Amino acid sequence: STSVRFGVSLDVQLSLCSAVLRATHPNSLSSPALIHAASWASERRLYHHCALLSAAVLSDAHLDAMISRLDVISRTRGAAALGEIDVCIVQTVMEAAFRQIEAISAPGDAAQIGWG
Repeated sequence: STSVRFGVSLDVQLSLCSAVLRATHPNSLSSPALIHAASWASERRLYHHCALLSAAVLSDAHLDAMISRLDVISRTRGAAALGEIDVCIVQTVMEAAFRQIEAISAPGDAAQIGWG
């Protein structure tokens, strides 16, 4: 994986973009014109997804699981897929953040007691 813009690897960006474009229209990856139209329609969403993912510290396991979920969502969910993709991205970032907090909090720490 080559790290490029946003600090998100090209592989992750390609998977994310493919899922969003497929969710925008099922045939959006079938021709250059449809790719262009779907990319233009989803440009803002893709920018925000990549910016959010780059701000998080995600393990390869989190990224792989997210990519798998995105692929399933974009192929099976129809019109609701774009919203579900948004939720998947946010859920992945939040899960990673919670795991990082758990890793740095000592057992019995006030943070764990308050949230436990």
